[in-house]
Amino acid sequence: RVNGKSSTTPVFLSFNVRSQDVLFDASINLADMSKKVNIGEPVSAQINLIKMTPSKGLDITLNYLIKDFEGETLFKESETVYVDKEKTLIKEFPTLDLATGKYVVAVEATYPNGVATASSLFEVIEEVPERASNLIYVLGSLLVLVLSIAIYEIILIRRVKFKGNIKIKKK
Repeated sequence: RVNGKSSTTPVFLSFNVRSQDVLFDASINLADMSKKVNIGEPVSAQINLIKMTPSKGLDITLNYLIKDFEGETLFKESETVYVDKEKTLIKEFPTLDLATGKYVVAVEATYPNGVATASSLFEVIEEVPERASNLIYVLGSLLVLVLSIAIYEIILIRRVKFKGNIKIKKK
């Protein structure tokens, strides 16, 4: 948390761990539309693995994770892939069981005598149903139209009364 004179703002941090003898580099990139998702929508991530040494390829175990900022793991899945030089994967992470809030999506690439990690932040938001937002727009437009007509009628009635009062005074 960052404390200011009049407010306190939470700061969300994510740390990635690497082995001392790095054989692989890992990165995870979220599409812009996956940085904020509605409840139940999957988070789509591109995972890049790059071998940092000229040695032969290896089987790497990839652990996919979603964690909250209390450190609790909310999703975990694993698979093994062979990486000769580099590999790019597209992974969709489910968010069905997640409440609204901020989370970390991560990948741990484990290999003999080492690990490479990468993470990115995303947020689950409350979906505003499209039909509801359209209904609000239509009702708001109707309200503005009705108010405009009412104001026009009031002005018109006052003009007629005002003109009527002037005619009476002239006689």
